[in-house]
Amino acid sequence: MAWFLIPGLLTRSFHIGTVTGIGIALILIVYGIWGKWINKLFRMIWQKTAGKLLLCFIGAVAAAVLGLAVACMICMGNGRQSPPEEGSTVVVLGCRVYNYGPSLMLVARLEEAYDYLQRNPDSACIVCGGKGDNEPREESAVMKDYLVAMGIDPVRIYTDSTSMDTMENLTNAAEIIRENSLNERCAIVTSDYHVYRALKYAGKLGYKDAGGVPSYTLWWLFPSSYIREMYGIMELWFINR
Repeated sequence: MAWFLIPGLLTRSFHIGTVTGIGIALILIVYGIWGKWINKLFRMIWQKTAGKLLLCFIGAVAAAVLGLAVACMICMGNGRQSPPEEGSTVVVLGCRVYNYGPSLMLVARLEEAYDYLQRNPDSACIVCGGKGDNEPREESAVMKDYLVAMGIDPVRIYTDSTSMDTMENLTNAAEIIRENSLNERCAIVTSDYHVYRALKYAGKLGYKDAGGVPSYTLWWLFPSSYIREMYGIMELWFINR
């Protein structure tokens, strides 16, 4: 419970991953307290034919959900193994910003982008992200300021200040690449768990030779972020195919 509740309180963000984790924790707590009576209830239900069918159905659903979760985790791991070519255009996907600056997760992305840009002085960079209702400034503006403060020439940095999600990030970045005749090979910088879905969207949008640059995820944000990404991957598989 603490592993989901505390990050939600600290970041003031109770997204679907956080809520799901809290829900699972509550179920385990309830079972831990009243497990004896719950087991007795299950035995009573199992004695009836309809009860057997119900419990088998619930078990099948639980197994399917667990299978999907495992598949998502495997895809998230495989997505990190798609490094970009050197000299590619760097596309940094947006993330939450606060009054004091970029979130820790966004800082991790920006540090990876900085390292790549330092190794590849001819590469341009596109920072993506508009201003959410709970943010003081556009994510892209904060990201550009951070990279410039680290020593990256502002001439190398292009901004997408209107996008609100991953698909819009990549759509607008593709337009910036076309308008400015930038290198079509792209290094997409995002959190490690997010690389798989980002590259899949890039493929749908016609990106050429796109590779992923994964940034680390802090251990205390790991469970909620990964669960939220599972929902995103399932949306990709079953809705935005």
